[in-house]
Amino acid sequence: MTKDRSFELLKIIFTSALSGTFAAYLTLLATNIQVKKEIVLEKTKYIINKENVMREKTETFFIDTVKLINQLEKDGDIKSKNIRPLIENARISAFRLAAHSNPQIASRALALVESINIGVTPTPNITMTEKSELVMKSSNEMIKGFFDELERLKQETFKELNSI
Repeated sequence: MTKDRSFELLKIIFTSALSGTFAAYLTLLATNIQVKKEIVLEKTKYIINKENVMREKTETFFIDTVKLINQLEKDGDIKSKNIRPLIENARISAFRLAAHSNPQIASRALALVESINIGVTPTPNITMTEKSELVMKSSNEMIKGFFDELERLKQETFKELNSI
């Protein structure tokens, strides 16, 4: 009888150990999944925050650029004293945007400001039509770059969320 009891006791101990190990494994697995979710959540928050800052800086840049263009239209004179401070503001906004965006957007923003600067600077070798085309091309590239970056950030966010 002792042998049967020992065997029964051994089965109970083995079953308990196996159950405990399985429960510990499930707990570890659940914890691991929760940690992954937390990491993905933090990465997603970071991407969204980055997008919001980029949107804010881009909006400020666009506003400063529009103020400059509106002043040019209002004055009708590229030699106006009002133009230089507005070019400086747009340039500062472009550099602030550069600090919070990818290099392509940064270079496009700076190219846009400099194309406007070239447009208002008297240069004998460049016609007004060429200057206007340069500004339009720079504007289109800036806007395209901005929306391309937003799409990239959106895809990065979806990729992180789908990894859960």
